[in-house]
Amino acid sequence: MLRRGGSRWIVTLALMHAGSAATAAPASPPDVLTQWVERVQFRMVQTSPDAARVAVLTSQASARDDSFELVAAVVPTPTTVGEPAPPVPRILHRFRLQADALDFGGSGSWPTIMQAHWSPDGQALLYTLHREGRAELWHWRAGSDIPGQQILAVHGRLRLTTTAVAGPAVGIEVYESGPSESQRAGLPDDRAMRIEDRFRFVGPWVPAVSESRRRMHFDWTRGVLQDIQAPAERVHSGLSALPTEMANPLVRVPYLDGAIIATYSRRTPSPDGHWAAERQLGYLRADTSRPLHITRIVLRRTVPSASNSEQDLDGDASTPREDDGATKSGLAWSADSRQYYFLSSTAQGTSVQALHLDGTLRTLYTEDAELRLPAGGLAANGSATALLRTVAPGAEELTWLEWDKAPLRTLYAPNTAFNQSIPTARSQAVALDDSFHGRLYLPDPARFPAPYPLVFTLYRSFASVGDEVPILALAQHGIAVFSLSSRGIEPRNGDHRFEVLRVRRAQEAMEQLVAMLSKQGVVDAARVGLTGLSYGSEIAMYAYAHSHAFRAISSATASLTPSWYDLLGLSDSQRFASRGFCRPDLCAQAWDDISALKGAGSHRPPLLWQAPEYESNAMVESWNALRRAGAPVEWLHYFREGHVKLRPANLWWVHQRNLDWFRFWLQDAEDPAPIKAEQYRRWREMRVSGS
Repeated sequence: MLRRGGSRWIVTLALMHAGSAATAAPASPPDVLTQWVERVQFRMVQTSPDAARVAVLTSQASARDDSFELVAAVVPTPTTVGEPAPPVPRILHRFRLQADALDFGGSGSWPTIMQAHWSPDGQALLYTLHREGRAELWHWRAGSDIPGQQILAVHGRLRLTTTAVAGPAVGIEVYESGPSESQRAGLPDDRAMRIEDRFRFVGPWVPAVSESRRRMHFDWTRGVLQDIQAPAERVHSGLSALPTEMANPLVRVPYLDGAIIATYSRRTPSPDGHWAAERQLGYLRADTSRPLHITRIVLRRTVPSASNSEQDLDGDASTPREDDGATKSGLAWSADSRQYYFLSSTAQGTSVQALHLDGTLRTLYTEDAELRLPAGGLAANGSATALLRTVAPGAEELTWLEWDKAPLRTLYAPNTAFNQSIPTARSQAVALDDSFHGRLYLPDPARFPAPYPLVFTLYRSFASVGDEVPILALAQHGIAVFSLSSRGIEPRNGDHRFEVLRVRRAQEAMEQLVAMLSKQGVVDAARVGLTGLSYGSEIAMYAYAHSHAFRAISSATASLTPSWYDLLGLSDSQRFASRGFCRPDLCAQAWDDISALKGAGSHRPPLLWQAPEYESNAMVESWNALRRAGAPVEWLHYFREGHVKLRPANLWWVHQRNLDWFRFWLQDAEDPAPIKAEQYRRWREMRVSGS
């Protein structure tokens, strides 16, 4: 691990094995890249109010067919089965959908294939399924011998909501396409779309869709579906818009002698209504030696008193002001409203902690794994929660935690075969300081002697956001990978120096780590690569322009340029102004300070962009500037992809090209497959032009 001694950082590589002792890989290693792309992923989790069952939807990709197998199931919890062994899931549906049949949108988020609501007693489940342009509503009862009963089907979409009708019920909104208002008036179809302030213009223009909406509700007591007597409404959709939570201003207050800009996330009320838990984020002011990102949990009375005002960030109880390097995320209040449970994640793993109203902080459970709360994971009775667990370098599984009854118990592990078949990987948690930590993955020393080439991937320790970097495949081919958890919020205080610091500090942390690992003889400082997506792309592109530490870079997109101010629309331009990037003619210095285009030329490291269609327009200014300057850059455009790529075939090629890219530039290696000959011809030309 990495620790500080005096004024020096000390690196000790006490590497841990994912299996038993390291052994040589078999003569024909498994295609771990394809296995990873095709692993099972959880798309929906919904725990019943009585904590007896969990409804899930999983997907398993097929890269060759560009499709997904979807499985809807109900998993009993230990509360129900009373056995220590993993429960057996009840499969409700199993079906396959082509990726082209799904709309992932500009954000690259998984579409709503299934939505589920439990009855108040947890004995019945109402859920929707969307497949092949058809929406279905199903009802399932616990103990039933049949998978479920279909009670509604429409050619459109369904949405489950709350309802204002008396008694226990679930609202259903039915959306069906139909003639537009002009067509219903006997006029030609009017396909013009009115542009709104909230629209963004970074991707393709999506035609407006006219739908009718009618409302229904399902009565749990009588088990019947009824129409709500109201006229049908017309709704329209069009260009992608700025999400509401991004447009809302953040609360900012002084903290730590006026040096902190603090922001609140949504507050969670206690069951008795007298308390609220809030998650605070903070940053040191820009003129300090380094930015310190702080995450704290604070409990406060819902009605502020003289001793507990909005300006009192400590509230009645809080985690320490001193940042411990952990990222904290809330879970739930205890049933008696006396303590609040939350997750605390560091390089060493994740712990479940409880903060009492008297200020006592307890650790209930800790594990060298990533734990995260899925939407719908908490039981309404507050007794337990479902958590998704990832043990590096494997794939996720569904687990169950009852407060004060550790350890976690496995509920559903559909990736067991994958986790058991992947090659042995050595990984070690590394904490650089209170703002940066990560995991170092090393190749098998029996096959690849040190020092190793090294590739950085950014955002999270256990897996990079967007899942575009083939960590296991790189290690299998002799390249070490460091997955850096780079913590950086958007302060939105109008000072662009924060934005520069949040990328520059990450660059400096990586340079520091390369120097230390090189001195230890672990990595070769002359063969280091860097990848990035989203905030990670901002870091990668800043390092591309300001660092000499990287031999090659692969980024999902370009970084900030003045054209973004207009392309992202009126709402998003306000958000950029709050980050210190106002109109380019008024804030030229801010845009120049963050630019990756200054001094561009053939001396820059080779750069690969694997960009989604929905962000293509924002790439043009950077592409033109770099090409005109003679910089070695390649831009690959992935159709019908959003911010996070999700289509199996596209994702497979993104992984494959990242593997090929870094093997080419860091190992002088080429895959002899004939289909890749043209790729390597281009890259060899880049090598000559950049030498």
